[in-house]
Parts: sequence; structure tokens; C-alpha cells
Amino acid sequence: MQYNNFEISPKGINDILLRVGSACKKDYEDKIQIIRSAKWRYIDETGIKVNGENWWLWIFRTDTNETLVVIRKSRGSKVLEEILGLEHKGANIADGWRAYSWIDKLQRCWAHLLREVDHSIDTSGNGKKIV
Repeated sequence: MQYNNFEISPKGINDILLRVGSACKKDYEDKIQIIRSAKWRYIDETGIKVNGENWWLWIFRTDTNETLVVIRKSRGSKVLEEILGLEHKGANIADGWRAYSWIDKLQRCWAHLLREVDHSIDTSGNGKKIV
């Protein structure tokens, strides 16, 4: 590959990416520790295409606005276990996705709660009593 008289091979690009990854590893591990020790975390995930395949972009934000973004093939609880650890403390704010069901301190996201209330107003007898 050549660009502006700069020539580099695919192996050269791969080697650069591996070196950058190695250089960032300590910061990444430190960020995970900050996420794990936070007083509370806001967690969300959304779909993303990676080489035409469905993957998941996860965002973890703390009470001190520290943010960690990871991309994983899974939307399951294994990602939460990887990032939070099994012995994490603190509260978590998330949507109602079942992957979060194992977390002890879980607050539902207000946007999701309000959508559910709006839906129940239209679809259930008890919901209609709210109006």
C-alpha cells in the first residue's frame, strides 16, 4: 500500500496496531479498575457492525464521568462479568435487558421506565387507571 510516497505493507500495519495495543494495555486495565471501584455506573449497549457482522458496543460511565467503551461479539452477561468482575460493589443504572439480572444493585434507566409506563397506559387495565 502506498499513500503520499509512504509505503507500508499489511504486516507493517498489523505490527503497528499490535504495538499500539500493547502500549495502551496498562491504561485499559487501569480504566477497568476505575469502573469496578466506582460508586455507581451507567451501563448501556448498542448494536454495531464489524466487518458486516453484528457486534455490540458497550459503554460504562461512572459517577466521576470516567468512561470505558468496549466492542464485543456478545450482548450477554459475560461482558458485564469481564468488565465489572463478579465481586463488584456500587450501584448500576441500565435498561431492562436480561444480561443485567444477576447484578444486585440495579436501577432501571428512567427513559426505559417511562417508555414502559406509556406502553402500559395503552395496553393494560391497570395502566389505563394511571391516566
